[in-house]
Amino acid sequence: LIQLFEFGNQSGVVLNRASFDVPTSPIALAGFSKTRENIGDFRGKLENDSLFQGVRFLLSDIVSSAQGFSFTLSVSRTSSNTR
Repeated sequence: LIQLFEFGNQSGVVLNRASFDVPTSPIALAGFSKTRENIGDFRGKLENDSLFQGVRFLLSDIVSSAQGFSFTLSVSRTSSNTR
């Protein structure tokens, strides 16, 4: 989970929730960013890192507000990273 928050910090994204049921289940994330581009950068970091696979993210998962953009996505850990 630390890597997720580091990617968020590097991308200008604040993660305010990360949850999962068991080590092999996908991680559900919710966060906020001032720009859509920062969210895209965060997604790219997840997709390009060998610790993670199966990033599920739709443009409809972004909600615009006067302060910026809230979003949700889910990501799975690679099978060698679930222990």
